[in-house]
Amino acid sequence: MGLTTTDPMEQLIEQALLDAGISYTTDRGGGNAARLDFHLTTLDLYIEVKRWHSDRASVQLARAPNVILAQGEPAVRWLAALIRAGAISTQKPSLRSPAAHTGD
Repeated sequence: MGLTTTDPMEQLIEQALLDAGISYTTDRGGGNAARLDFHLTTLDLYIEVKRWHSDRASVQLARAPNVILAQGEPAVRWLAALIRAGAISTQKPSLRSPAAHTGD
């Protein structure tokens, strides 16, 4: 699969997702219902990429409960490097509720 995004910042994330073998859809052509840049389908996690701050970002982030916002080129490059390094697993983590945490 090749790159489907046209924005250079989004392409950094998309290439990292491809390199890491993480399944995703993009907001191109109605690819995901939340209309955010990337939906990591097996993780039900979204990534929104912004070159700089925009007032619109707040509205966009409200569209889904699980969103990572990468804002600014250094942050986007850092996130892409983390994805490539395997920092985002291809499986959903099991999360404990805060009330169940015993401090271990």
